[in-house]
Amino acid sequence: MKVAESPRKILLPLFLCAVFSAFAQGQILRFDLIENVTVLNWIPVRQGGFWGYADTTRNIKITPQFDAAQPFKGKYAIIEKNKKAFAIDTTGKLLTPGFDQLVQLRDSVFFIYLNTVSDTLGGWGISTISGRLILLPAYDQVEELSPTLYSFRKGEAWGVVNMEGVIIVSPVYDSVYVFQRDFILLRKGKKFGLVSVNGNRLLPDEFVSIYLSDRNLFAALRKDKAASEDKPNGWGAVNESGALVVPFGQDTIIPVSFYFTSARPPGSDSLACFFPRAPGASTPAMYKSLSVINLFWIRLINYDGLCGVADSSGNMILPVEFKEIMLAGYGMW
Repeated sequence: MKVAESPRKILLPLFLCAVFSAFAQGQILRFDLIENVTVLNWIPVRQGGFWGYADTTRNIKITPQFDAAQPFKGKYAIIEKNKKAFAIDTTGKLLTPGFDQLVQLRDSVFFIYLNTVSDTLGGWGISTISGRLILLPAYDQVEELSPTLYSFRKGEAWGVVNMEGVIIVSPVYDSVYVFQRDFILLRKGKKFGLVSVNGNRLLPDEFVSIYLSDRNLFAALRKDKAASEDKPNGWGAVNESGALVVPFGQDTIIPVSFYFTSARPPGSDSLACFFPRAPGASTPAMYKSLSVINLFWIRLINYDGLCGVADSSGNMILPVEFKEIMLAGYGMW
């Protein structure tokens, strides 16, 4: 198995440089300090050829007994003993099995590395401080996507696992990205797909572009030589549950507001109105313009200058036959 790539390193603060240079020689551990982790005010000290910990007044807190030692990050530190890396607590107790490399990601989550031990194990994985494996140490690279999601790579293929150890995206993708916090954008070749962080599929891997057209609406563009009546080329949109709001095949999608969106069908200058709160509801493509009256109502204006009003559920409140419509009070016209 080829040598694994390590997780992305984070530059060390200058005030630790002297500490690191004192004990880094000959040690096998990685010493990556992570942001936003409270550091205990103890420093590694060497005594009689072994490393332990002392406070800033040089009072020994953990008796020197380790081959190498990393500063505490939160409640835990990483040390080397007998050519293996372990996590310890403030008493010096070994908390984890020994690994060839150990990187503290956050207070109780670690990237772990094992040299090849079998045909299926050997490489990077993820573990909690209690020893619960989130991901078996069998991958070439691991990265943090969010506080609850991690990506992992085998060869050239990426997947995604959550904190519970559930693989929600199989390792078959060229790249994976967290998209608007609750969604994962997937890329395979030149095609994109979309899943939620719970693993629910919103869009299949068949679009050349996916973007968030509004806070709860994802627009996607299909360009496929094998397009069919069931899967036409053009724009369409789904809501955050994956329900189809704007049928695919549109020339353009134009966001209007949180509760309304519009689209132009192929070869037309007219607009149709769609309603993200009511998937399947729409108006005919016959309007020159749309304008939001307030959060829950929209004004529809045709080419004769006549206007009507629809609500956010797709119900016509006033037919399109008025020269002017004004809101006289909440729900009064």
